[in-house]
Amino acid sequence: MVLALFLLLAADPTFDEAFRAGLLALQRNDLPAAEQNLATASRLAPGNARVWVALARTYWKLDRGREAARAAERAGSLGKSDAAVLSSLSIFYADAGEPLKAADAEAAYCVLTPGDARARERAEALYFQAAQPLLEQQHFAEAIDVLKPAAARIAGSAQLELALGVAYYGMRRFDDAASAFLRTIAIAPEVERPYVFLGRFLGQIPARLPEVTDRFVAYEKAHPQSAVGYLLHAKALNVQSGDADTTRALLAKALAIDDRERLVAD
Repeated sequence: MVLALFLLLAADPTFDEAFRAGLLALQRNDLPAAEQNLATASRLAPGNARVWVALARTYWKLDRGREAARAAERAGSLGKSDAAVLSSLSIFYADAGEPLKAADAEAAYCVLTPGDARARERAEALYFQAAQPLLEQQHFAEAIDVLKPAAARIAGSAQLELALGVAYYGMRRFDDAASAFLRTIAIAPEVERPYVFLGRFLGQIPARLPEVTDRFVAYEKAHPQSAVGYLLHAKALNVQSGDADTTRALLAKALAIDDRERLVAD
């Protein structure tokens, strides 16, 4: 009897054996074997985040969404300091059509791997992917809830700051919009859109006009062949009741470069 018990104990797989067998089965898409082995591994080491992220992928492939979501949540809770887990979760959530959760996981991965430029680009793209439908549907408050923390996590992102500015503009939060557009300009002064957006609500930000005007002048000097800088500079002077002759001269330059109705409308 004692010998039989020892034989049974010896027959039980170790964690490493079960986990490895589960990963290999998942790799060859043998989902029943993957589930069986990974479930065994999770019982042997319930605090191992890598097991849970592998189980999440297995359940997702088996079309068992709730179990996949629970396993992924547990993996995220246990694996906050494990770069491999966070990277895997980002891929899992992206495949599952949850770009915001994917972006959060990728951003957390970036903190652990600050030298990975591609990871930063992926996180930035995923956050924008999560926010873009909200902007298109004019759900600006919800977009701000996505973009404000995203811009803080992926500091120095012109794309996220620009999108945040658009959301604030849509909410008529003009001072916040101006701040976001000015941050965009500080990051990427060659991008035209933040200047154009600022030109749309100059009358709503009187305290910011000197700073905004300086940015318009800098853009005008950096792009002398573009009508945009001259036009925006003229608009800013006009709002501030500036030198009328200078304003007219700037408008004349702008129209000489581009006299289309679009320019006048902007």
